[in-house]
Amino acid sequence: MDTELENVLGNLNEVSKLLLNKSFQEVVNYFDKLLRSDKSNRLNSLEALLVGVSKHEQLLEIYEHVVDFLWSKEVDTSIRLIFFSFLNNNLDFLEDWKVERLCFRMIRKLIYVCSEPSLLFDVLARALVKLENSNTVLSSMVDSLCSVEWHNDNIIYLLDIFSNYSLQQKSMEKILEKALSKITSWELDKRPIFIQSILLFSFPRYMEFLFLQLTSLIYGSSSCPPESFEVIRGQLMMKIFSLVKANQQFGKTIFETVKATQLLTTSILTGFSDSHLVLESSFLRDLCRLPDDPKEIILKLSEHCTSKQWEFTVQGMILLGFTLLRAACSSSTGSTVNKSSGRLSKSLSTSPFQTHDTLKSRILCSGLDLLLHIFKVSYFTFFMLLLFYS
Repeated sequence: MDTELENVLGNLNEVSKLLLNKSFQEVVNYFDKLLRSDKSNRLNSLEALLVGVSKHEQLLEIYEHVVDFLWSKEVDTSIRLIFFSFLNNNLDFLEDWKVERLCFRMIRKLIYVCSEPSLLFDVLARALVKLENSNTVLSSMVDSLCSVEWHNDNIIYLLDIFSNYSLQQKSMEKILEKALSKITSWELDKRPIFIQSILLFSFPRYMEFLFLQLTSLIYGSSSCPPESFEVIRGQLMMKIFSLVKANQQFGKTIFETVKATQLLTTSILTGFSDSHLVLESSFLRDLCRLPDDPKEIILKLSEHCTSKQWEFTVQGMILLGFTLLRAACSSSTGSTVNKSSGRLSKSLSTSPFQTHDTLKSRILCSGLDLLLHIFKVSYFTFFMLLLFYS
């Protein structure tokens, strides 16, 4: 095949005709031979081969062979541009179902270190965008992407390249969540580098989401060495300031969440110490307009500062906590709520801090522990206070 191809070099039509008559195996064998060759014209022959196969009936199989090669072998700078042109130009020649198959193949390889991430992850990102806009492929390729294991060395390259493509917001958030969930598997001394790298990426559309996700990672248990705290905090603030300067609407979600979370935490703790103070607060009445029951007020507030994914779980825990409190505070004489005044009875038997036997004491402690636990486990609240008030 050497002589045949050399005779038609420079004539793309003749090269295409020649390759159309060659089998897949002949093409890939010659491809492998050129990569091992020391001939002076091997680059010209390789470029002609990769350009000429665009109309081959087994283009997908040839494409997959090239992907497999690049995944395991780093190529010289002199031929990287040839591969870049082949990968990007021929992706458009593949039908959607073929692109889907190619995506599956690349996704399954993410468990292994990619030797040419700048080439292959760019193809993967373009393929994902193409499939999101497809009318024939209905399955979510991003779900498949996030369901497999990723090698740590691939994560930063993936995020860096994906940030330059217009994936749907839900898709990008899933990818970010997947990447951030992997931080716990990194060695402690490498985690700051990972976090700092993420903050340097161009994520203006997703930065609020990313910021909220990073808080618990930076300030969670053993997530960030103490000596790296100030460096990461400084970079985080610089990133926020630059984005606010570029777009004054940026951060609205973050600051609303901060205010709501602080209000919720303060309200439930105040509710434990003095229910009447919560009930008689004009601010809370104007905000909620609810019955005279701190449980209802706290549930209403939780809607503003709990993610939809966990909203019902958190509210269920709050309801359970108050049910335990009421069970512990119920009186054998059956004290009731004064409905005409809309106030909770001041009877000692209805106070959550007055118990009458060991069983009720245990129930009361369980209710209080459950409600307090909802907020004690939230590193987010304390991080926000540190970040914006230190």
